Amino acid sequence: MKTFLKQYWALFIPILVLIAAIYFLFRQSTTESNALIGMVDATSVDVAAEFPGRLDSLFVEQGDTVKTGQLLGVLRTNEIDAIRAQALAAVDAAKGQLELLQQGPRKELISATGKLYEIAEDQYDLFSKTYDRMQRLYNADVISGQEKDIFFFKYQAAQKEMETAKLNLEMLQKGTRPELIKSAQAIVKQAEQAYELTKALKENTRIYSPANGVITSLVIHQGEIVSIGYPIMSVEKEHSFILRFNIRQDMAASLKPGVKASVKVPGCEPETFSVTVSTVAPSLTFANWVPSKDKGQFELRTFTIEFKPSDPGSLRGLRSGMTASLQLP
Repeated sequence: MKTFLKQYWALFIPILVLIAAIYFLFRQSTTESNALIGMVDATSVDVAAEFPGRLDSLFVEQGDTVKTGQLLGVLRTNEIDAIRAQALAAVDAAKGQLELLQQGPRKELISATGKLYEIAEDQYDLFSKTYDRMQRLYNADVISGQEKDIFFFKYQAAQKEMETAKLNLEMLQKGTRPELIKSAQAIVKQAEQAYELTKALKENTRIYSPANGVITSLVIHQGEIVSIGYPIMSVEKEHSFILRFNIRQDMAASLKPGVKASVKVPGCEPETFSVTVSTVAPSLTFANWVPSKDKGQFELRTFTIEFKPSDPGSLRGLRSGMTASLQLP
């Protein structure tokens, strides 16, 4: 027997190589059968404007990294600036009238105030008639809603000016009384609140980043019209990656929230890293239906199970849309 082995040992080499190849092929196919392919995703936030208008300035581009509270863009504020100046003038006028009441009325002052009331009344009549015409033009689709709203604000301002002028005249005619001074103080406060409102409106024309992350898409560009609530851009939150896998129901039994597993993402550094089950589809309603059936088996559904990286800060190059391979424990 030993003589036979010494003479023909070379014949066993191909047989051993074939056995080793079959073993490794079977081992690789078994490993691949346990691996599942999924997709990398991340949480995104849509950034929208709180005030309509034209995007006057845009300070970011797609792919830029932003921080929470960073200024992203500014809307044009010409109309708001005009309204703000008018509100500030109303504050000054109200304060001036309060000072006059506190000093006491004079005949010359009463006469001048009466003329101001007449002018304000004529102005209100003019704006009232003009607004009626603007309303008819708007109903006929001749002018835009913004133009109608701006003129309606001017019409209301003229009405307030007339009422203020009338009140001032009545107060001067009746003389300075404590209740009149108190009423004038209320008018001053009302005018100041209107001015504060214009400041808040102006602040709403500035668009800030809601979170740390990356600009993944730009819907509106500089110079375009922005609508209230319509997304301007999307910000992908930092370290918010989620890996989604559709796992068959017979394989998903062991994957409960908190269970750790290992995934492989080509192009990421490190390529293999640890993940934790974060979410499992709660019911069949949210499961994906697979109508095919293997021979001798029931039809099975696949459930969407989400994983989160155990240490997202250590990953480099991980991006939404990448494919990932999950090795079942």
